[in-house]
Amino acid sequence: MMRAHRPNFEFFTIAVGRVASLLAAVASLKLLTVYLSVEEFGRFGLALAGANATAMLLFSAYGQGMFRFTNPLVERGQYSRLRHLLVTQLWQISLTIIAISAVLITLVRSIFPNGPWTLVALAVVAGLLLGIRIVQFNAIQAMRARKTAALLQAISGFSGGLVGVPFALLITPEGEWAMAGVIIFLIVLVIVQMIIVNQIILLVAYKTASSEVNSAPADENFFQFCKPLVLVFGLTALASYSDKFLAAELLTLTEAAVLIAFLQIARSISIMSVGITMQFIYPIVFAGTDRSEVIAKKRYRQVLIAWLLVLAGVGVVSLIVWGASEPLVRLLTTDAYTSFASLLPSLIFAVALPQAARLLEAVGMRAYSTNRYIIPKIIEAGAMILVLILALPTLGIWGVPIAYALSGLLLSIGYLIVNQKV
Repeated sequence: MMRAHRPNFEFFTIAVGRVASLLAAVASLKLLTVYLSVEEFGRFGLALAGANATAMLLFSAYGQGMFRFTNPLVERGQYSRLRHLLVTQLWQISLTIIAISAVLITLVRSIFPNGPWTLVALAVVAGLLLGIRIVQFNAIQAMRARKTAALLQAISGFSGGLVGVPFALLITPEGEWAMAGVIIFLIVLVIVQMIIVNQIILLVAYKTASSEVNSAPADENFFQFCKPLVLVFGLTALASYSDKFLAAELLTLTEAAVLIAFLQIARSISIMSVGITMQFIYPIVFAGTDRSEVIAKKRYRQVLIAWLLVLAGVGVVSLIVWGASEPLVRLLTTDAYTSFASLLPSLIFAVALPQAARLLEAVGMRAYSTNRYIIPKIIEAGAMILVLILALPTLGIWGVPIAYALSGLLLSIGYLIVNQKV
């Protein structure tokens, strides 16, 4: 069994890492908006959105699988299987995706030669590296290496503007060079995390000194668990990043750039809140093998309380931002973005609704029943795209928080209904 940590210390360690990551993201945004033109920032932001969508689509299911299965594997002493999933299997999948992506980009480029294909290729590479980092990081969290996870979380915040902008300024202030800087940083981070993961596995194996069990229960099939999550996260990527690309298509590039900047602020707040809670609550929910109804209800209550606390906390932050939106936007970006400052408070809370709903997925993940979340995700993605298509031409950029709020509300209701049957 892994050594138990005091909850207060765990929460503090997690919070430090997430807050440091938030500060790094805010500093990145300031550098990006100062040294890149609004249009060039828009191009870079779209490329980064594509990278994040790629990572979510291709690797988030695998990452959640590691989050769910690391504890059972360690408790059974199955370290070779854990290392196989984290190293051998992960890199085999990554190399296969790289090969397929290269072929697809080459084929599409031959049909549409005038597209921004350099930026597209860089976004795909960055997405793959981000995905690998997510899988590694989830395993580190699941093994409760809290100090290491907090440090890595803080460092990862620097993978945007704080690395990309200086690199771009050495060459030319363009989105392509900024993305190249992000990729170089991610390569280093992935290598460092791979070394850390191996060391933690060896350390845990040494401390537990347990004999390895070769057989695993039938309901703990890793890839069977991950398969429905691929669709869930694919729909999540569609709902989370379609707004940027639809805004670039239906609005001006300047408005799209403003939206990307504000979404980075809004997402940083909600991701920090949800991330702190998730890193703390997931190992508690997934610990042990007791499947009794009493324990299941207790874990469900813990998840519901965490979800409500996150929404309440973000609501308070939104009210605070509402009282000082213009100076805050000027502080975090430049004067070119302040004319839309009143959008920020509503966007912060609206973005938090679908983000916080991710906490509710822990109920199904604990019961190895993730396929139940597919229908709510389909409804969320459909509502998001439909509202954006209808609202952006008439309401402009103000249609985005409406789309997030409606789709996030539908997703939360759907998850609550589904969880009653898990």
